[in-house]
Amino acid sequence: PTPAGGLGTAASILLGGVAGLALLRLVADFDLYGDLGNAWIVYLDDDFGEFWGVTVILLGIGFLAAIPVFLTWFHRVRMNAEALAPGRHRQSPGMAIGAWFIPVANWWIPKQITDDIIGASEPPGAAQPPAGPYGSGPYGSGPYGYGPQPHRPGNGTVTAWWITWVASSVTSALAWMLLSSADDGDVGQARTAVLMFILSDLTLIAAGICGLMAVRLISTLQDVRLGFARPGMPGTPMPPQRPPGW
Repeated sequence: PTPAGGLGTAASILLGGVAGLALLRLVADFDLYGDLGNAWIVYLDDDFGEFWGVTVILLGIGFLAAIPVFLTWFHRVRMNAEALAPGRHRQSPGMAIGAWFIPVANWWIPKQITDDIIGASEPPGAAQPPAGPYGSGPYGSGPYGYGPQPHRPGNGTVTAWWITWVASSVTSALAWMLLSSADDGDVGQARTAVLMFILSDLTLIAAGICGLMAVRLISTLQDVRLGFARPGMPGTPMPPQRPPGW
């Protein structure tokens, strides 16, 4: 196992940068939406406004910078989780990278991996699921350990991150489809596409914020569990504490 804190810090900073660039594009989207509503504006496929085009390019650069660092961090914490809980994961370590590139499946498989990483990184004895008919497992009680999951520190943050990320990716795809299929002069469809971009930006901003919080949480849990950091040490956020008896 290797410390996750350094990569986690870099990944969280870059995720915050993506959120900031999404905010910049949100401003451009509102501006473009208003311009398309003016009667004297004629929509052309290649006329999006210089500012809007620049924000799209900047956001793309932000993603290109964040993706390799985030994936490296995600693979590292998955490998660490394997050492902490060998054989108790639903996906292989390689899927920590590969799953993100599988269309549609990348909307839930990485979430499974994240949940398993958190479960493996908790202090021993924390949030153990009740035994089911065939025993308990890292994924809850029920047949072969599958079923309702116990409450875990960070579940809310990770779930919020995932919901907003999926919502952003879906609305962004719809926006580009609408924009690419709009006929010349079809201002109505162009405005609908820009409205979808606005929704995508709003959810992407939320996903970036929740994502950096989740990265910090997971990095802290693992580094404390592996002995690379102490709870409450300078620069290390205090991991969530479970109430007595849980």
